[in-house]
Amino acid sequence: MLAKRPWLCLAFLFVIWILLSSGIGQLQFKFDYREFFEADDPQRLVFDRIQDTFGSSDNVLFLLVPDSKTVFDAQSLKAVFELSNKSWQMPFSYRVDSNSNFQYSRAQENELIPLCQTTWSWTLTR
Repeated sequence: MLAKRPWLCLAFLFVIWILLSSGIGQLQFKFDYREFFEADDPQRLVFDRIQDTFGSSDNVLFLLVPDSKTVFDAQSLKAVFELSNKSWQMPFSYRVDSNSNFQYSRAQENELIPLCQTTWSWTLTR
């Protein structure tokens, strides 16, 4: 039957394809651990209690791409420094990791030795 009517078969497959692709807008991915465990699961309850006590580990990542395509010019470094300082003002932020506040240090036995003892100062001129 299909050999006699190939266009009918193609039209039928096209209609099926349209129907299946119409729901692609509702397709979503959830990476929350709550999706994988029931609400009364003992491991989920313990994890929720830990998160309530110590806070969650949600992160925000900023990516700066300067027009000059280099991050080693004064304007780009100033933007990194200012973004790092403003990130502390975000609600519920308790840690900001950035190239401008990265701790360069090493351990020697029981002592922490800073490798870079300079402080950042930004005095840029135009």
